[in-house]
Amino acid sequence: LLLFIWFLVITLAKSVPRSQNQKSLRGEKDSKGVTFADQSTITLKPSTLIIVAGHAVMRLSKLKTAEKSDDGWYLLPYQRNIGFPSIICSHIKTGIELAKKVKDSLLIFSGGQTRKDVGPLSEAASYYFLANEKNWI
Repeated sequence: LLLFIWFLVITLAKSVPRSQNQKSLRGEKDSKGVTFADQSTITLKPSTLIIVAGHAVMRLSKLKTAEKSDDGWYLLPYQRNIGFPSIICSHIKTGIELAKKVKDSLLIFSGGQTRKDVGPLSEAASYYFLANEKNWI
């Protein structure tokens, strides 16, 4: 969860236009027509929190097939052969669809580095990488 929150903060920070001399550009347009705003006016105040709970870590080398294949995930025996990748994807898609519909919402993929044998990849990051690869977000 902390990794995803860090990723979210970095992503949001990168989306804010910046300049070395931002004070002189507040409210003015640069050569590309981008208007720079006073960062103190940029706020994130979600009214609705949407959490998609993580249940597995994805194999990044199998990102292209992870939507439908058990082999795209580090699954425990009870998660195999029951269509678990489709279940995971339906949760991800539903969370994204809700976040798009609900104004001022914040979507968080939860789930940490739950498997020692997998390495330093979290369930939350896996969900984000899959959603990004499939252009769901």
